[in-house]
Amino acid sequence: AKRRVAKNLSQERKQAAADQRVPPEIIAKLLLSANPSDKLVDMRDRALLLFLAFTGARVSEATQLRREPPSEGAHKWLGWFTPDSDPPSIEVTRKGGKKMRLPYPPLALRALTEFQALLEFQAATAGHQWVDPTGPNYLPENAPEWRWRDLTRPDAPLFPPLYFWGANSKFHYKRLRPNRGLDYGGTPYTQTMSRQGVLAMLKRMGASAEL
Repeated sequence: AKRRVAKNLSQERKQAAADQRVPPEIIAKLLLSANPSDKLVDMRDRALLLFLAFTGARVSEATQLRREPPSEGAHKWLGWFTPDSDPPSIEVTRKGGKKMRLPYPPLALRALTEFQALLEFQAATAGHQWVDPTGPNYLPENAPEWRWRDLTRPDAPLFPPLYFWGANSKFHYKRLRPNRGLDYGGTPYTQTMSRQGVLAMLKRMGASAEL
């Protein structure tokens, strides 16, 4: 009796998981609508969508990935991208804590490379400064280019959150949360995308695909 009950529960879990999967025709429409763009957030969304579609990774596995492997002796994060391996690959922590190394799908890799190139192009450089508004290469302290620069660090998320609003925006953070430390919007560059952020991304892409 216990075996029958366990078997039925296992079948119910498998069916529930299958019911949560996005139908292939929906994925196809999303992929067709994910065209290259000159907007950083669109490029990030496209890179993340292609990664999820071609690897079958969980959202939590994708959002925890870092841009590069941890240095020797440093704290190891849950997953990372190894751009210099042959072929380029990722290491992820699967359900149950199991580590797995996977090759990065070529089409998704191209989208990621385009996103990273645009991020680095728009980021503040070593020559920029925010101290003297009349000086050369001035950028306001709350300019997003400073965050873009932080997001090129090795321990930054591979698919990072790009913009913040309300109390989390740098325009309001000092006034609304004066006792908290200040990064861009009070949110450190190591902060990963939330599940709600990924859901909002998919809704935007779904609207673009007229779904």
